[in-house]
Amino acid sequence: MVLAVGIVVRENAAVGGSRGLYVTRAMSAGEMVWREDGEAEPQFTSRPRTLAWVEALPPDAQKAYRHFM
Repeated sequence: MVLAVGIVVRENAAVGGSRGLYVTRAMSAGEMVWREDGEAEPQFTSRPRTLAWVEALPPDAQKAYRHFM
């Protein structure tokens, strides 16, 4: 799924199959890559995670989560 020019959503097996945003071209400094305006329901929604949830992940998944978040 393409969200904006140069941004795609895809699953990543390295982090348990969770979806992530990936760029497909060079991005300019300050360029917006994500926005939820509240007017249209997003296809993908984020879920708040607690520190306890993050710390309960397997070590490799925790490392990936901390890196990307």
